Amino acid sequence: MQLGKMRFRQSDVVVIKVGAAIETELEDRQLRIEDAKNATFTTIEEGIVPGGSKAYVHMSTVVHTIKETIEDSNERLGADNIQKVTFTYLSMDLHWLLAKRGTECTLQTTGRTISTAIGICCRPRELCA
Repeated sequence: MQLGKMRFRQSDVVVIKVGAAIETELEDRQLRIEDAKNATFTTIEEGIVPGGSKAYVHMSTVVHTIKETIEDSNERLGADNIQKVTFTYLSMDLHWLLAKRGTECTLQTTGRTISTAIGICCRPRELCA
């Protein structure tokens, strides 16, 4: 059974064929593929995040800036929690990235701010600024 064709650019066409042993399984697979197709079209129309870690870096710096202007103590606590969570995820991503290339990772920071100007060149195994 051919579910449909999706056009990503001008000439690229994807054909997805779905089959199943029973009707309910087929319907379930069709719904999952339809959801994936809709998610793909939505990301094409609205844009995608260029990598989760990059989003964490930018969010961490923005939250740090916004947190200084918040007057309500509960909202400030929420912003602080968001900043801690983004920092935690970023350090975990950095740890796994360095572990995959065979380097032990010890993350040292000053406070909870993260610079967006530092990158890691994994092939030559060096930090780049």
